Amino acid sequence: MASPELLDVDGAAEYLGVPIVFVRRLVLEKRVAYHKLGKYLRFKPADLDAFVEQGRIEAAAGAAAGVAAGGRREIQQKSNSPLMKNVGKGFPRRTSAPS
Repeated sequence: MASPELLDVDGAAEYLGVPIVFVRRLVLEKRVAYHKLGKYLRFKPADLDAFVEQGRIEAAAGAAAGVAAGGRREIQQKSNSPLMKNVGKGFPRRTSAPS
């Protein structure tokens, strides 16, 4: 009988709210800590919480205020990259019906 503090792959996927395949990929890539009991994989909830915290990205200072005050448009206007020249403009419109 497994310890109540260890989760199997299905339980880890449910705990994280992701598909089982994603948990298996995390194990394959060694991105999450796990325990191997013979052929069985087990996860501690604390290890899963640590994995989630590693992916946390803090918001930049004033980022929320900048977007609310039109910051998105300012960012687009400041970019000189040729890849960004059409961002936010949508697709070109046809001026006449196709023949």
